[in-house]
Amino acid sequence: MDFGEIIYVVLFVGIFVFSLLKDRLKNKENKEKRAAQAQAQTTAEEKNQQMREEWQKQWDQVLKEKLKVEEKKSVQKKSSDPFLTTEMNTYGSNNAKKAQSQRVKTPKQENVRASVRKPAEKPENEFSFRSVEDARRAFIASEIWNRKYC
Repeated sequence: MDFGEIIYVVLFVGIFVFSLLKDRLKNKENKEKRAAQAQAQTTAEEKNQQMREEWQKQWDQVLKEKLKVEEKKSVQKKSSDPFLTTEMNTYGSNNAKKAQSQRVKTPKQENVRASVRKPAEKPENEFSFRSVEDARRAFIASEIWNRKYC
């Protein structure tokens, strides 16, 4: 073997070892990147879960406020007419009170809570809306969410 051939062999072995080391470093960096991405993805899922919970709380609060408003509207005052009993000269008697209560009957009120029920257990990602306005608000909120976080 010539000295020139030995140099070629040493150079070839050096290039081969250098490429192996370079590949190992790339693999190690890729593993670190994947681990960082996986951690970032789990934090994003946690943020999504927190946003879902916050959205549900706000939705429940809106429904409660709506129920309160409907209850206030539905509560009617009983009209008391004291002149009917005094004109009959039976002011304060039990018969007069019965007669008056029969004349002034309040209509039966449906339980407001029964009209606004929560739907049965549904999958987490499935929602239903009570009105077109609710659907519109949800759509706008989803667009804001997508533009901000996606």
